[in-house]
Amino acid sequence: METLHYTTHPSDIGKLLLVAGHRGLRYVTLLEDESAEDHIARRFGGSAQFVATPGFFATTTQAIDDYLAHGASLSLPVDVQGGTPLQRSVWFAIARVRTVRRSAIPISPSALVSRARCAPWPRPAAPTRWRSPSPCHRVVGKDGGLGGYSMGGTHIKVHLLELESGKREQFAAA
Repeated sequence: METLHYTTHPSDIGKLLLVAGHRGLRYVTLLEDESAEDHIARRFGGSAQFVATPGFFATTTQAIDDYLAHGASLSLPVDVQGGTPLQRSVWFAIARVRTVRRSAIPISPSALVSRARCAPWPRPAAPTRWRSPSPCHRVVGKDGGLGGYSMGGTHIKVHLLELESGKREQFAAA
């Protein structure tokens, strides 16, 4: 059975749960009313052995804090080993999406699918995106609307897009 490491981290946007293998991050989410252990059990079931290892994430949490506080570039190792071929294809496409600061606008799902060269959007790829360890907040609706954001809600997505663009109130919650 595979061993995965996890920790929680208080951040500017809330309490983060980080899960990683030895190659990098596998999963990041905001914890609301649930303990890390309960969330892991619900999300992963018995698929791996989980070990609380706060020191394992020292560099990662510092990079996240710098990103959230100053809009610093955020480049973290991601472990896609646990994904299916479809998931990995979408995750790699998401990871190649430029930051808002460099590209001016986020990417639409249809453009993302074109990059991923996977099955037609949205049904096969949308659930894949939700489990992505990559920056999914940059994926918006084809009509330019924000869509949803499973990591804390649309207000977090707006906050991250504004942080990266350096412009406040550029992105309105639909």
